[in-house]
This record gives sequence, C-alpha cells and structure tokens, in this order.
Amino acid sequence: MAAVLRLTSIKVSSAPNPVLRVTSIAVTSTRTPVIRLTSIRVGSPSAVLRLTSIKVSRTVAGSPPVASAGNDVQMGAGEQRVLDGSEVTSGSAVATRQWRIMAKSPTTSPDLALSSASVSDPVVRGPVMVDDTTYQLGYQVTDVEGFVSVEDTVTVLVFGADRAVCTSTGWVPAARLVCTPDGWV
Repeated sequence: MAAVLRLTSIKVSSAPNPVLRVTSIAVTSTRTPVIRLTSIRVGSPSAVLRLTSIKVSRTVAGSPPVASAGNDVQMGAGEQRVLDGSEVTSGSAVATRQWRIMAKSPTTSPDLALSSASVSDPVVRGPVMVDDTTYQLGYQVTDVEGFVSVEDTVTVLVFGADRAVCTSTGWVPAARLVCTPDGWV
C-alpha cells in the first residue's frame, strides 16, 4: 500500500500572534508516497505559518519481476495445449499474473479459449475454424511491492480444421503435403 500523509485541516486562531511551525514532513515508501494538504487556514491577519520543508521520496527495495511467456505453440483446430509462463522476482512474491490476446491474424477468426488468464500455465484451446490463424499472447506479472514486469509474448499458430495433418514433427498444413506410396511427405 502507498504511504499517504493526509492533513485535512490545520486551523491556527487561538492567540493574538499565533505561529504554526512545521519543521519537516517526511514520507518514505517503497511505493509512490503521497502528501495531500487540503486546507490550511490562519484565522488572524498577524498569524504566521512557516513550513520549512516537505520531503517525499520513494525507496526502491527491489526490481520488477521478469516474465517469460514460454515457447511458441502450434496446434490443430480444437486441440488443447498448456502455455508455459514463468517469472523471476527479486525476492518478492507474485501478486498477479495476466495473459491476454494481443493480436490475431486473420482478425475475423474466433478467439482462443484460455482456462484462466491469471495463472502461469493455462490450458489454451484452439477454435475449430477453416483458416490457419496466428495469435499473439502477452504475459505480464506484478509482485506484491507493485513492480510490474515487461509483457513477454508467445505466438500460437492454430491450423485450420480441414487443412492440418499431424506428422511426427508436428502439425503441417495439408496443402504442403504430398501423398506418395511411402506415405505423406
């Protein structure tokens, strides 16, 4: 939580020459510190308000986590794969993880289905469609100190339902294969 110093009201009016002296206000936090002075009212024309200094600083206790979205993935329409997100932190626990679909081509294709957008290793299911579709997914992590990682990306290629064939080396669009007496090449 951010360090917050809130002075909602300071009223000086009790003596003929009242003096309010604030030597210093210091707020230090690992998050963004905030000082809010909402209202300072001096009730006498001869009153003096002296504020010598306000110091606001942010200490950096750690560094942002590093997110990795894992290796690119290929799959056939309707198939499932597990994404392999991971993160490295500077000793702080992870507060949140977030996957999102950043782009897809063609843009008219349906979205991928994620089992959860907030775990490191969600199951992704390729939609059943005719055209091959390339998706770009982003993975980002926030730690408990509020540091946010740079978003890392992974590419998911889903082959169209009527054009993909599974070979020993992975999914290949059927248009690239030729049937020979020895099998598909």
